[in-house]
Amino acid sequence: MLRPGNLYVDHSRERALTKAIKRCQIDEWDKKKILDVGCGGGSNLINLLKFGAKPSNLYGVDIQQDRIDEARQRHPTINFQCTNAERLPFDSGYFDIVMQYTVFVAIDDQSCKRIAEEMGRVLRADGLILWYDFRYSHPFHRDERGIGKKALRDLFPNFSVWVQPIVIPPVAARLLGDISLLLCETLERIPILCSAYFAVLRRTALNS
Repeated sequence: MLRPGNLYVDHSRERALTKAIKRCQIDEWDKKKILDVGCGGGSNLINLLKFGAKPSNLYGVDIQQDRIDEARQRHPTINFQCTNAERLPFDSGYFDIVMQYTVFVAIDDQSCKRIAEEMGRVLRADGLILWYDFRYSHPFHRDERGIGKKALRDLFPNFSVWVQPIVIPPVAARLLGDISLLLCETLERIPILCSAYFAVLRRTALNS
């Protein structure tokens, strides 16, 4: 059963994506080639269909075959494949948009660096990276390290970075969401309480 707190997290990401779309004036979705790195079951790509994205222009990669099988079952006409994002099987500059949700927080520094380089390689010169990941490290799980603004800029040194702090910690969201979704949304207005960043990255070389 979907708990209210989980629904709040989904809605918060949706609002952040909508704000990013308006800020960057992203249009003509039917012409955009889009890659989701660490696509899981494909939800993020499927969500883009409502903006007018064409399934044949959507690509998702994940290292777990069972998640790719799930994604293909949910939407067979989207291009899903099981592969390691450290070596993406696409030509340089192939995508208009590259996105990732909560991939970097769970991998080591070297993998972060290689995947960031690959995301930049397959992105068009005027393309965008859409990013959602946790900004604070998990207090109990040492292998889940937050990616702050400095770390994000270090991973993508040739990109400008615009960030939105969003989402109170998921544990708190699940607990408080059972009481009041309005309370979760109110607390989210205090930036320091937000556990994640939704970011838009664009190459700075275009502005030089």
